[in-house]
Order: sequence, then structure tokens, then C-alpha cells
Amino acid sequence: MKEFEEREKGCFLLAFDEKTPYQYKLADQVLGDNGDHSVTFETKTEDWTIRKTYFIDGNSYDIKLKLDFKPGSRAKELSPRIFVPGPFLSNLVGESLEGLVSDVDQITINNVSSAQEDDFGWKLPAIFGVQDKYFLHSYHGSDNSEFIKRCFFKRMGPSGLTSIFEGQKIKEASSVTLSFYMGPKSINAINAVDTRLSGVLYFGWFSGVGRLLVRLLEWLFDVFGNFGWAILILVLLVKLLFLPFSLYAGWRGAMYRRFESRHGGELQSIMLRYKDDMIKRAEALKRLHDEYGVSQGWKVMGMWPQLARLPDRK
Repeated sequence: MKEFEEREKGCFLLAFDEKTPYQYKLADQVLGDNGDHSVTFETKTEDWTIRKTYFIDGNSYDIKLKLDFKPGSRAKELSPRIFVPGPFLSNLVGESLEGLVSDVDQITINNVSSAQEDDFGWKLPAIFGVQDKYFLHSYHGSDNSEFIKRCFFKRMGPSGLTSIFEGQKIKEASSVTLSFYMGPKSINAINAVDTRLSGVLYFGWFSGVGRLLVRLLEWLFDVFGNFGWAILILVLLVKLLFLPFSLYAGWRGAMYRRFESRHGGELQSIMLRYKDDMIKRAEALKRLHDEYGVSQGWKVMGMWPQLARLPDRK
């Protein structure tokens, strides 16, 4: 039992209800000039010949797994399951793995809670996998959309999480190709494989701006080859973009501060006179501002340069 649990941690383990073969031999290997590779492994049981072919894209983090099943004369049906463990980096202490899923009719990708891991299974998912803070291992398609009938998660020890794909029963000669993204949570790398996977990147309310800035940061890194310089240049570009508004806001803020210094007594008098009547106080303040040609909005604009420099405290 312990030996099987250790083998479950292996990537792309193909298991069956009975007599799971663990020993495969190299059957074929093709090394492409552009970095694309394919490697085929084969095993034979009493009833079946099974081939696993890995197609590795040299220019992306896309891996395709092709499964070929060829029955013998007395072959019994197979119930295949494919195990794909989540990313694991031993040096990242405290990093937790989290499941993710998106059904065919859903646009967004939903994170899976630890409670759902034990109690839920998902039928015919469009996207299914495991992520940590930096990396993603996810299924994102197949040439036979009906092959995977159910998916679920399994915890492997205190920190491991594995995606398990339960396939349709195999009764005759057949093949299926499954596509997986196995790489960093980089927006350019993800979009090169499947744009739907970019849903794992969360940018909060300013999602559109956040994605644009991340793509710009990665482009700067490709140009300069150093994230330090890329971040510095990105900050300078953002500051240059907001410089006209910052200068304008600072000028208007200075005008309002001069107004307050010259007419502070009148402002204070209105506040005391109408301290119990917010409507009349607002009307009186508006008349005073209109009389001297200033706007209360200038006071808020004057705070912009300070707000823009506030550190992000979490």
C-alpha cells in the first residue's frame, strides 16, 4: 500500500482498477529541430498493449499526453485513471497548494476549498488542476471531450495535492490526447498555451490594468534580462504617465490651501453656525467657495501626490 502511495506521486501515472503496470520501456523518441520533442513508452499486460506518448513543446509549457490502448484476444475492459501531482518546490516553506476548476459552460476559473477536495467530484471539466503561488499544473483540453468523465483531488501527505482524472471505460482499441499546462504563472507563458488559463491570475478590481502592467513588466524583462531593471523602468513609466495629473493636482491643492489660510475664519464660522444642520452647512460652504472661485474638489486633488506614494501594507 505504501509503495502504491509513493507511485501515485509520480507525474502522469496511468492506473487501473486491477493490475496497474508500472514498468514501461522506451518505444520511440523524436527530437525536433525547433525544440519540440516526443517520447513514447510502451507496456504490455496479459490483455492489453498500452502506449504513453509525451509531446513536449519546446517554445511553451504545453505538454500533450497521448494514450493508445490496443486489446488482446481476451481483453477485459479497462477503467483508466491519470494522476497529475501539483507543483512542488521543497525550498518554499509554507507554500500551500490549491485546486482549481472550470466547467465547460463557465467563463471564470474557481478555486477549490480544502473542504471541497474531499467531498466533491467534477464531471467533464474544461480546466482542472493544482496551483501554488508561482506555478500551475492544469489540464485544459482533449481531442475527445467525453473521455474524462470525472475529476477529483487527493491529498498526498501534509503538503501534496494531486489531480486525478477518471476516464471512460476502454473496451476496444482507442486513443486519446490530453493537454496540460505545466509551468510558471506568467501571463505571457499561459496565454501562449491557452488564454482561458489566465483566469488563475488575480489582479483584483483593476484586473485589466493589472494584466497590462504584468505583460509590460515581462516584456521589459525580456528586453533587459533583469527583473530589477524591469521593475525600475516600469515604475518610471507609470510615474511619467501620471506626472501631468500629479502636477495639476498639486497646483490645485496649493490654491485651495491658500484659500484656507486666507479665509479660515469664515470657514470655521460656517462650521460652527450650522454644526447641527448638514444641508445648510453644505449650502453655505458652496456659496463661499463659489464667491472666491475655488472648488472643494481641489482639496481632494491636493492629496493625490501623497496618496500615490503610500506603501502597500498587507
